[in-house]
Amino acid sequence: MTPLKIRNINLLAQKKNQFLFVIPSYEASHKGVDFILRLTRFIPDDYKMIIVGGLIPNSRLDGILSKVINLGPVNSDELDSLYRSSKNKLVPSFFTEAFGRVIIESIVNGTSVIRSPNCGANYFLQDKEFIKIVPLNLNYGLIR
Repeated sequence: MTPLKIRNINLLAQKKNQFLFVIPSYEASHKGVDFILRLTRFIPDDYKMIIVGGLIPNSRLDGILSKVINLGPVNSDELDSLYRSSKNKLVPSFFTEAFGRVIIESIVNGTSVIRSPNCGANYFLQDKEFIKIVPLNLNYGLIR
């Protein structure tokens, strides 16, 4: 067994029932914020949605506040720790992105990634065990 495999086993032992969603501090509806907030209604009660970056107003968390940890901006060490402790990193981008740095940050920290077909990284990281492209119904995330 290589040290990398040992490290992966140790990381898995530390995983908590939480999903990680990282958004920029600016208005980021194209990053899938609305989709994530709606999805949170359906996650099991023993899971948490960790939202890092831009703070989501509590008024938008009505009905899901108990499932959300809304951290706002964190430093890079704290972010790495959140990656390592989360079971999955969610990247539900609505518009095509050039690459998506958060995908690489997730992989480096041993966190699986679930992403929409709109991430540029999909071209380079297809058919990997630690990354899953999920054809999301992105219309579901739009506020009407």
